[in-house]
Amino acid sequence: MLVVDGPMTAGSVGSLCGRLHAVLQATGVDLVTCDVAGLAHPSTADVEAVARLQLTARRMGRSIRLRHASGRLCELLDLFGLQDVVPCVPGVPPHDAARRH
Repeated sequence: MLVVDGPMTAGSVGSLCGRLHAVLQATGVDLVTCDVAGLAHPSTADVEAVARLQLTARRMGRSIRLRHASGRLCELLDLFGLQDVVPCVPGVPPHDAARRH
């Protein structure tokens, strides 16, 4: 699993893609789950970041999916036409779920 925290900047996206590349090389898995609970208030820069993560994975013959995506992030992915490119598994982040009990 790869944890993605925000907000994303131009510099942090390159580093994040490098981390994904290292995970893919080290593990050999075909699918990496990216925990995006840290993108609670996503921006277009965050959408670009997850799209670039998917591009990085696909260049290696692999893919990613998003976990704990906020409704807003899923809406932005849909708006940009990326809902099929970057699978979004919406859900309540673990730390929010704990507060509700």
